[in-house]
Amino acid sequence: MAVICHGPSFLHGLSVTDVNPDSFLATCPTGSSPKLPEEDVILSYREAKWLECPEGCHCPQPTEVVCRNTGLTSVPDRIPWNTRTLDLSGNLIYVAHESEFSSLKNLRSLVLSNNRLMSFPLEALESMQSLWRLHIENNDIDELPFDAFVSLRQLRSLTLDVASSETLSGCLEPLIRLRNLVIYGQQLPIVPPRAFYGLFRLQSLELRLGCSTAIDGRAFDDLQNVRYLDISGSCVRDILGVVRIMVTAIHLETLKLSNNSIVHLPSMAFVPMLNLKVLNMSHNFIQTIHPLAFHGLMRLISLNLDNNNLSKVPLEAFESLPRLRHLSLRGNNIINVPGEAFTTLTSIREIFLDANMIESISINAFHGLEELQNVSVAENPLECDCNMRKFMEALDNLSWDYSIEVENMRCSGPPVFAGWNVYHLVADDFVCGRDKQAEIAATFQQMVQEDEFFPCPESFTCDGLVATSVGRGLTVVPLSLPLNTTALVLSNNSITDIPAGAMKELARLQYLQLDHNKIRTITSRSLKTVPLLKVLDLSNNMLDQIDPGAFSGIPKLTSLLLSNNKLKTVPVSALKSLPNLRELRIGNNNVKSLDLPLPDHSKLRLLDLSGNCLESIRVTALTGLPMLRALNLSNTCLDNVPTTQLSLLHNLRALDLSRNNITFIAGRALAGLKQLRELILTGNSITRVQNLAFKGLTHLYRVSFASNRLRRIPKALRKLTTLSEISLPGNKITDISARDLPSLRGPAVIDIRDNRLEQLDPDVFSSTQHVSRLDLAGNPWRCDCDLLPLRNWMEDHEDYEASINPQPTCASPVLLEGHPMMDVPTEDFRCPNRETVDQSD
Repeated sequence: MAVICHGPSFLHGLSVTDVNPDSFLATCPTGSSPKLPEEDVILSYREAKWLECPEGCHCPQPTEVVCRNTGLTSVPDRIPWNTRTLDLSGNLIYVAHESEFSSLKNLRSLVLSNNRLMSFPLEALESMQSLWRLHIENNDIDELPFDAFVSLRQLRSLTLDVASSETLSGCLEPLIRLRNLVIYGQQLPIVPPRAFYGLFRLQSLELRLGCSTAIDGRAFDDLQNVRYLDISGSCVRDILGVVRIMVTAIHLETLKLSNNSIVHLPSMAFVPMLNLKVLNMSHNFIQTIHPLAFHGLMRLISLNLDNNNLSKVPLEAFESLPRLRHLSLRGNNIINVPGEAFTTLTSIREIFLDANMIESISINAFHGLEELQNVSVAENPLECDCNMRKFMEALDNLSWDYSIEVENMRCSGPPVFAGWNVYHLVADDFVCGRDKQAEIAATFQQMVQEDEFFPCPESFTCDGLVATSVGRGLTVVPLSLPLNTTALVLSNNSITDIPAGAMKELARLQYLQLDHNKIRTITSRSLKTVPLLKVLDLSNNMLDQIDPGAFSGIPKLTSLLLSNNKLKTVPVSALKSLPNLRELRIGNNNVKSLDLPLPDHSKLRLLDLSGNCLESIRVTALTGLPMLRALNLSNTCLDNVPTTQLSLLHNLRALDLSRNNITFIAGRALAGLKQLRELILTGNSITRVQNLAFKGLTHLYRVSFASNRLRRIPKALRKLTTLSEISLPGNKITDISARDLPSLRGPAVIDIRDNRLEQLDPDVFSSTQHVSRLDLAGNPWRCDCDLLPLRNWMEDHEDYEASINPQPTCASPVLLEGHPMMDVPTEDFRCPNRETVDQSD
């Protein structure tokens, strides 16, 4: 048990071993050794200013010494006695003497990896009985002594090389508190039976084995509590063999088997692993997957099959994965994506198909996937012929329903379009048959010849079909540009208007960027000559007028950006000419009201009205937008949630009401938004949320109450069974009980930084599945015995599961103020006014 100082007051509560010897002088009576002022001693403890960083090293924190890759041949002299983290990796150290570490009794983390140690530094480590983390891999140590870890019973994390099976036959047994273990065993002949006996708290295990290393069938018998297992790069061929030996690991949540030699996934390959959430089998040689390979993985969230030899999407196997959210099939040999490829993945949010051999994608490939947010099909040899046309015609819809990376899609054929970006082509370019393709090629050849008379202007860069002149001081739109230009970028110039006929030769123009210019008006003749235009960016200009017929000549327009101008009203009359509009951004103008209903835009997906101080919104203002998916009303001077105006937006997925003046969320305030997924209420003045405020929001998974005035977590959140991300930073929350935090679906994100929390029982996270990110920083944490359970929970969960960043720091007691909570030893979480008990776990 630690010996604790009870006086003088400035040392009260400290372990005797944590006190600098010179500080004891402060207690000497007059006439004895010089006495230090108490304030100076306290300041010294807080900032450790009397300790110098060793020469050649750097010390980013008062208790951290980093001497990485500095060419050291021995441990440096004069390492500060209070050092808690010491990194000596990447040097030429061949021996570690006991005398070099004997004063480092407070050391918590020691990194000796990538040196030339000839033997295990047993004597040197015997004095480090408080060590939590040890990295000693990649040295020249041939074998470990049987009692190597007897003195390191506090160790939580260990990384080492193992070449002898005997090392795994009892050597690790003393490490009863070990949570994370990484073993490099390329020379290991066998992982013996019960290799991890005694490690009943082990939760994360990484094995890097050689191709000749065998694994005994009982090797993992003692790993009942392991949740993270990584056997990557170990020449694993038989997936069933791995699963069989892991039969006792009933809590396993993450399994990584990348960079192995697996060729086939048989039926029911993972049946015992019923709690598995993350499965990574990238960089294998998988050619076939049995339709029932993933049977039983009802909780799987993420599946990575990158860089294998799959020639088709294993759609039958996906039927067993109802909760899958992230699917990656990059770097395989998939040739086409059929319409039914992903239909059973009803919870999917991300699909990655990059770098395959995909030539065609069915128009229905992603149809019906209501939760889908991101699709990537870059670096595929897409055949840009008539078979691709239907997909391209629907591409605008797809790219608004999902974030599809159109810019990185390139054609591999026909030859005339080889290497071109798909989004540069127009619908009539996608043809089949040699005759029609020859006709297209001839047309382009003629354009090339005519472009000799319309060369790239001097102030432009012309890359293929894109003409760019950014920040070159242009005052007018050039009259002479290459005829086949499909994208024209004229940002950051001084253009004041778009005269009639300015782009009359650019019949193929689809993308026009005129942002950050000085344009004041758009007339009915400005855009008459570019009928194929899809995207028009006029943001950050000086627009105060748009003629009613300004857009009548561009009916194919899908995206209109008018943000950061001087418009006083929404140009309703002009918008009537845009039946295909998907995106309308009119934020940060001078719009004061929505008195007229917006035109019936059945295809509009995104509407941004942020930054306009809306004094009134007509009840019927949004009734013509039945397919709207995202609405931004941030910073629009709202005093309350416009319930009636929102009630008909039945397909709305994302609603941003941030930076308004809302103080109260009434019951059923969002009752009509049954498809809502994301709700942003950041930066209001909300103090109360009625219990039924979110009733009916059965799909909501992300909600932000950041920077409000809440004193408790709203009870209304408890009824949201689909919630996985909750953001509450910058409020006035002083207490969170286990019943306050809703049950979050994993991978969960919890942000409660910058509140007024001094204590927190980790049981509040007990009903949450798989915490992936947790932010507790900026609270006035009182690091005493009551906070110790939270600190231990963080230690148990941080490495294998949760990202806790930045680290929360102690605000009290005074001698721990400013110290990262995880850097404070468990024995220092004390309650001086209570009976002293052993708080170690």
